[in-house]
Amino acid sequence: MSALSGIPQRIAANPICGYGNNASPAVEPTAWATIALTAAGLFAPADTARRWLLNQQKNDGSWPSNPHGENSVWTTSLALLACLNSNMPARAAIDRGVASLLANQGKSRPKHPNFGHDSEITGWAWVSDTSSWVEPTALAVLALKAAGYGDHWRTREGVRLLKDRLLPDGGCNYGNTSVLGNVLRPHVQPSGLALLALAGESSPEPTVQDRVAKSLGYLERSVDPRTTVASLSFALLGLAAHQRRPAYWQSALETAWQRSNDTFAWSAYRASLVVVTDLYEQIPVFPQTISSRPNP
Repeated sequence: MSALSGIPQRIAANPICGYGNNASPAVEPTAWATIALTAAGLFAPADTARRWLLNQQKNDGSWPSNPHGENSVWTTSLALLACLNSNMPARAAIDRGVASLLANQGKSRPKHPNFGHDSEITGWAWVSDTSSWVEPTALAVLALKAAGYGDHWRTREGVRLLKDRLLPDGGCNYGNTSVLGNVLRPHVQPSGLALLALAGESSPEPTVQDRVAKSLGYLERSVDPRTTVASLSFALLGLAAHQRRPAYWQSALETAWQRSNDTFAWSAYRASLVVVTDLYEQIPVFPQTISSRPNP
């Protein structure tokens, strides 16, 4: 029996969840649980989680990361993906969420020779009125594409930021490329999310094409059964979007999940990421095939 069997049913027992065992509910793990349960065909508990998410939406259309009104807006994208990944989407809530996402902008700054990236490009931030970062921008691009706003200028600007943040030898850091002439190290999670959001994008610039190819190679070299569950999941999602999952991806996921269970207490967050990764093809809000899109 697969080490992954039974995970969706255990998530379904408590679909409104936090990051760890008995942790307070939060938007990110509940959104991932909603997507995972829908992909697994467990629609009743998925709808329970989705209703909780809808109740967390603020008057301005955004979703805070927790029910206490913390001023972090990045979870709006995940809540939107969870609501869109439904046979009966809550249209009014989605429209308000999209409007909020389009209105939220990371701070841009004049270019400076000390930094290798283009700081004038506007993406999305973790917290309102702060700088743009790779992960919230990737999630926003995914959500806007899933909502039918793939050609909106904000989405195209987000894509431009993600391309700009690809490192020369592949992968992404969290937001910078080089500082004071030193190229920063790539990290698996932002690299996987960036490549997931960039799936289907075409680039006539040879430099961007080269960095996407090197970023896929970086992820392929960086994942094995020793990789932590969250990093492995995001890496495999990025590779799946480009049809580049390694042949051993499922066994690596099973091994990482089993090791996590042996080491840590139950985490609905990690469990949901594992299910989402395993059932990638059943998640329509994620890129399923590579299509060609002209560069803006």
